[in-house]
Amino acid sequence: MAKAPAFQWYPKDCDTDENVRAMDDREFGFYMRCLNHSWLNNGLPSDLGELARVMSRSRSYVEKIWQRVGKCFELVDGRLVNKTQEKQRSTVREFVESRRSAANARWGASKMECIDDARALRTDCSAKAVADGEQVLPKETTCEKLENPPQEQPHLAEVVEFPFGRSVVDHHPETTRAVVTLFEDTDDAFVQALILKCVQEVISAGKPAELVSDELIAYAVKYCLKRNQQGAGLFLTTVPNWIRNQAITEDAHA
Repeated sequence: MAKAPAFQWYPKDCDTDENVRAMDDREFGFYMRCLNHSWLNNGLPSDLGELARVMSRSRSYVEKIWQRVGKCFELVDGRLVNKTQEKQRSTVREFVESRRSAANARWGASKMECIDDARALRTDCSAKAVADGEQVLPKETTCEKLENPPQEQPHLAEVVEFPFGRSVVDHHPETTRAVVTLFEDTDDAFVQALILKCVQEVISAGKPAELVSDELIAYAVKYCLKRNQQGAGLFLTTVPNWIRNQAITEDAHA
């Protein structure tokens, strides 16, 4: 799991902790620096000499100030950690794992729905061909026996001439940052799917793909975020629809 970029800070917890209340301003500042380093590095070095080097202070300075600050840390698996902060770390991990499991379950169900829809569409098209008097190939007929076998449907990224080329995600840093900041368990594959779906919606509205800029998608992601939204999957519907409506609306006002 990627490291969470921030930890929660509750003033009430700080002001009601006697160990923290007893610190002077210098000790409190060092305490905050230790919390920051601990969050990003899974704790602090247990050796005060090493801690002094990490915090760019002399050993004598750290030994003196640690008499007060050290009361807020405990030794666990060879690292000095803050008990309250580690509870937050566990909570973040559990939350991310629950979102990942929910996303996997949702995407798995969506994949099966797509397969069922494709099979239903194929059956419907075959029935329509018979009704229209078109010849339906017998079951034993294969593509190898046809003079002009049907070509595989190309992917959208191969059909559309993107102004940013084929490296879709690389040319959309703002979109990637917006999605990952909100839901850090998303990956490049999801971001690319979102971008391509936005382009597809704009093209289906008869508008050029160039209208779908990195900044527009990033703004749409933030605009379409729902209260208590549990995952990024909803963006695959809300963001493309919003961008399509914007393209149509702007054209009508032009």
